[in-house]
Amino acid sequence: MNKRQLKKKLKEMELLLQEREAPEQKESQEDYYIERLQRLQAEFENYRKRVEREKSQIADRARMDILSDFVALCDMLRDAAQKRDPNESQDVESYRKGVELILKQFMDFLFKEGVKPMEVEGQNFDPKFHEALMTEEGQQESSGRIAREIQKGFIYNDLVLRPARVSVYK
Repeated sequence: MNKRQLKKKLKEMELLLQEREAPEQKESQEDYYIERLQRLQAEFENYRKRVEREKSQIADRARMDILSDFVALCDMLRDAAQKRDPNESQDVESYRKGVELILKQFMDFLFKEGVKPMEVEGQNFDPKFHEALMTEEGQQESSGRIAREIQKGFIYNDLVLRPARVSVYK
């Protein structure tokens, strides 16, 4: 074989080799794009879930703010219903009963929305749930326990809506 034929044969072999490599490249490119698409889909799904979770948290915070205002309103109604004067007239007593009825309706609404009052008397003081306003003298074994509740605390969906204000035995 002469030089010319050798060059021709070499070119043919190179073409065959390229044709052979081309499908492998195509397959690897396809695999690359499929893998990339799968990753993008997974990232988008994670993003969607995160946005939904954040929206839910924002809605819960807004709801907690509103419910907290309702709890404060209930406190005012409770105070109005509990103040008594021995010389009050029948009209004032009727007014008080009306306020108590409104208070009961507010409390029913709060309960329906997931707000629950805390039961604190006799429990150990926990700063996550209680706010100590004062201390009282007590027996040694009752140290650190709640002596009395000064203002009711409330929980909403396992979160503290308002801590209970308490007096603690020292």
